[in-house]
Parts: sequence; structure tokens; C-alpha cells
Amino acid sequence: MLVNTDIALGKQVNQIKIENKINRNVYLLITLTCLLFIIVFALILVKLLFRKPSEQLYLASTSQSQASINTSKFPNLNPSKPYYGVNVDMDQLIPGSSNYSINAKGEDYIDIAHHLGINLFRIDNAIRGFPGNTIYSEAQWNYVLGKMQKNGIKAIILIEGVDGDANLKSDNINNAYLNFIQKYIIDSNVGYNSDVIGIDLKNEPTLSTNNVLYLKQATQLVKNKYSKMPVCVGGWRIDTGKKKNDGTRYYIYNQPLDASSLSSIVDFYCVHVYHFDEKDSHGNYPDPTTLTTNYLQQISSVSKNKPILIEEFGAANNTTITDQETLGSAQEQANVYNGVYQSIIKNRAINVIGSTAYLFAPRGSIPDSWAILSKNGNDIDFAAYVLQKYSLDKSDISLSLPFKNIPQTYIYKNNTSGSTQTVKIDGSIGLVLQLPKYYKYVGLLSSKNLANLNEAVQFDSKNNNYDTVIYAAHLGIVKFIVYNNPLCTFGNSNCINNIVYSITLNIK
Repeated sequence: MLVNTDIALGKQVNQIKIENKINRNVYLLITLTCLLFIIVFALILVKLLFRKPSEQLYLASTSQSQASINTSKFPNLNPSKPYYGVNVDMDQLIPGSSNYSINAKGEDYIDIAHHLGINLFRIDNAIRGFPGNTIYSEAQWNYVLGKMQKNGIKAIILIEGVDGDANLKSDNINNAYLNFIQKYIIDSNVGYNSDVIGIDLKNEPTLSTNNVLYLKQATQLVKNKYSKMPVCVGGWRIDTGKKKNDGTRYYIYNQPLDASSLSSIVDFYCVHVYHFDEKDSHGNYPDPTTLTTNYLQQISSVSKNKPILIEEFGAANNTTITDQETLGSAQEQANVYNGVYQSIIKNRAINVIGSTAYLFAPRGSIPDSWAILSKNGNDIDFAAYVLQKYSLDKSDISLSLPFKNIPQTYIYKNNTSGSTQTVKIDGSIGLVLQLPKYYKYVGLLSSKNLANLNEAVQFDSKNNNYDTVIYAAHLGIVKFIVYNNPLCTFGNSNCINNIVYSITLNIK
């Protein structure tokens, strides 16, 4: 029995030794694995800390771009390529309207837009070509949006009453605005149309406490009907509390940081970027790519990675003086479009989704310097072909961008009356005049061979002045006179007392 007991105890001791050896090996393996993991982690950390700055920027931009792509709740606000769009009025798109236009080829604005590669309309409601109210029927909306959809053009609908409606144009938003939304957007069922990718609540409202509260109500009103419809606010302004010389209020428009008060209201930011055609003290235009990029970088600091659409931008083409008192040229306008599109492409990583340029075509018979086509779509400016080039990677005309030889522009005011000004041939001369409103005015040239009157004397209601534009066609000296009697003729001695402004142009 003792022998058998010793043998059993020996076996038991050996078993314990084997188990202890196995345990030690397992512990050793776990320890080595942990050490290896720590070493690999340390190497990765060292590489991250000491990588090149350019590599850091690349990784950061890639990460940000992926975040932009993955976090958007609205697929149409995350297009595979930028939107190349324009602002156009609903009334210009409906057959039967007095503002509906067809060019010599039988094309309307939707047809022309498709040919130019335009893939987004911001649809305004500033003019009226039908008698009666400003509300479009569901059938009218479906006709226009249906044709747009067949031509690959999406829509953002701006909630806007026609000019002259005091309640809707009031600086202080009121219940009339909500009532209009009900009729214009809710009752028309326009948000159910699959071509509509967004609703723009209001154009450049003042961001007062009252107005922000109404805009929040507007968002809720839209969302109650169309739960998946993204909304934005089309630009904004701040009341400085100051007044201009003519007594009107002085506003500051579209400062990026002011948009922070819209963060709980909008699903995407619809920004307005201007001042491209304003010369500096040395007579130079700003670089459009730099100006746009600086603006986009600033707005991205408050946008919280929500999509950003440049919903308005533009530059004057020199046919008229703009409401910002700029004149520009067709070449400079094209350069601005080129620069803005370059900036959009460069800033896709911060969720910039494209643009809708201001403006597609004049509203009515009076020329509009913001427009990129005119005369019912028969005349197309360089800027439209720039858009076509970026959108379709081809254009109907050869383009070498940016244009180098930019025509000179000159703007003169009342204090130049009676003077002689030297201007360059092919230049444009704009006059901005403060004149009494109770007269009708006519502007006349001493020679129609040397200069052309591109814009007759027109009243600018926004700036409360009169504008006119002259084109310097040939070398020589020409005189321009403004009379306060439309029956006057140039040099008529009976009209000498009717002269309210005169200027002599020495074209060299």
C-alpha cells in the first residue's frame, strides 16, 4: 500500500509540474503579445506625431470630406458634382405669361438652360405676368417642374411675394408672411414634387429677434407638411440702426458670422456673395477665387458641416448700373464666374454643393447687368459659356480664361456736371444722378456715331437715383446732356433751361 501511494503521489507531482509549465508558457505568450501591441501602437503614434505638414493637411481634408459625404440627411444636398445653377423667376417659365420668352430657335428658358448645362434653378417670384394674385396652381408647378426634371434641372423654391406687397416686403416679418407660405407652398403641394430639393424661406431678411422667431415658425410650417424637405434662408442682413443720406436705413448684408442665429432654423446654408465688380483704390478688381474662398471658409466656421450653396453671386456686364452701383463688363463677369466655380471645386471638402448665379435673364424689357443672357435668350454672354464649360466640360465658344483685356468702366455723379472727362475707347460710362422725381428725363448724345446710349435714363428705386450708361464706340469728343423734358432735342435753344446735367467725353 505504501508503494502504491508513493507512485500516485509522484504522478500527481509530475502533473502539477506540467500544468505549471503550461501556465508559464501561456503567461509568457500573453506578455509578449501585450509588449508587441504596445510597440506597434508606439510606432504608429510616433509616425502620426512626426509626419510632414502636407501629409497632415491631406489626411485632415480627406477625413473632413468623408464626414461631409456621410452625414448629410438629404441626398440631393450632397450631389456627386457641384450644382451649376441660376436664379430665374417662375413667371418666366410658364407659357401664357407676359414674361414667358422664346428665342429665335423656339427655345424657352428651360430649353436654353439645359443646353448650357444648368442643373439647378432657384425659382423666384418677383414679377407677375398674369392678372390677379401671386399664387401658382399645383398644375402650373407640375408643368414647370416636370419639364425641368426631363431636362435634368432641380429646383429650390424661394418664398417671395411680388414687389409692391407692403406686408410681405416689410422689414419686420408678420403673420402675412406665414399666411403666404400656407397658400404658396403648403396648399399648392409643390413640396411633394420630386424635382424640388429645398425651400428657401425668405430672401435676405433682417436678423432681428422678431424675424428669427417667425423664420422658426416658417420652418415648422414647412416641415409639418413636408417632413423630409430641407429648408434654408437666402442670405441675410443686419440693421445697423444708422441711416443713409437719403434717410433710408443702413444695413450690412451677408456677413458670414451673422448666420449663426440661423443654425436652429436651416438644414443647409444659402449664402449670397458679391462685391466682385467693385474696384479697389488702385482701380483693380478683387481676385474672385480668393474672395469666394475666404467667404466659404468663414461660413464653414458656423455651418456645423451642413451643406453650403452659393445661392446668389454675380457681377455686372455693363449694360446697366446695378443696384450696387457697379458697371463691370462682360469679360469681368465671365472672370467672376470662372473664379467662383474654381473656389467651389476647391472647397467641396467643407460641404460646398454648388451655386445658383444671379441672374439668368432680365425680368421684363429693361436690361439687367446681372443677367447672363438677354433679348429673350437670343444673346448669350461669356459668363453663360463659362458655366457651360464647367458643367458639361465643353462650351459653344472657345474660352481662354481668365480674360486679360478688360474694358475700362467709369461712374460719374452730379458733381461732374459741366466737366470734360477723358475715357478709353470701348469703355463704358455710367452716370448715377440725384434728380427731382417730379420730372421725366431724357438723355441725348451730340453724336450717335462716336458713342451709344446702352441704357436710357432710368429711375433706380432701390438707391433712389437715376442711372444711365454710355458706350464709347469711336475716338473723338462727344457731349451728353440730360433734360427734364422728354420733348427736348439736342442743341435746341428753347431747352437750355431744361438742362439738369451735362458732360463732355474725350474718347481716346
